[in-house]
Amino acid sequence: MKKRIMLLMMVAALTVAGFAGCGKKADEPTNSPVTDEKQDVKTDDTGSAGADEGDTAGSEEADTPDTETTPDTAGADTGSDDTASDKPSMADWYTQNEAEFHAIEDSVNAEDMGCKLALSVIDGNVLVFCYTLDEAFPTDEDSVAQLSETYDGMFDSYDATFTELCDQIMSETSEQTVTIRLIAANPDGTELYSRDFTK
Repeated sequence: MKKRIMLLMMVAALTVAGFAGCGKKADEPTNSPVTDEKQDVKTDDTGSAGADEGDTAGSEEADTPDTETTPDTAGADTGSDDTASDKPSMADWYTQNEAEFHAIEDSVNAEDMGCKLALSVIDGNVLVFCYTLDEAFPTDEDSVAQLSETYDGMFDSYDATFTELCDQIMSETSEQTVTIRLIAANPDGTELYSRDFTK
């Protein structure tokens, strides 16, 4: 898996974990600080990805998306069948990079953010970030509606991050459409919130 996807995955995973774990406290940040936080996290993750790797990868990765986007677009117009046949399905891609996905889970779960992350691919092209809260959140209709409204407000400002992650996954797989699904659940597995970002 390319380092750019790893960094985007980590940014997305840590961002959502920070919100998912704090429940009702999550409604305090405004959209502006959230956007600033995302930029800070991305910078920090680039450095923390490995002092030796991060600096080198950062400069290489900055050029990589432009290079990758053009061939993918051109491939779709001129010979998408050949390009797609060389790429794995999303499920196979996940399996090939499973160790890296587990490393992301371990890294997020080590932060003690009030929830535990589990990543998976379902339905062929849906990458799920499932955050199970450490403490049960009320499941009455009003509480869940308030939580959903809070999460929606925060995640609206991260649309570009998740869209870019979908683009990067599509560039490495044969999928024509990719969905990132965020789920927050109680310890007993009861789903409190779900949101899809699709490209």
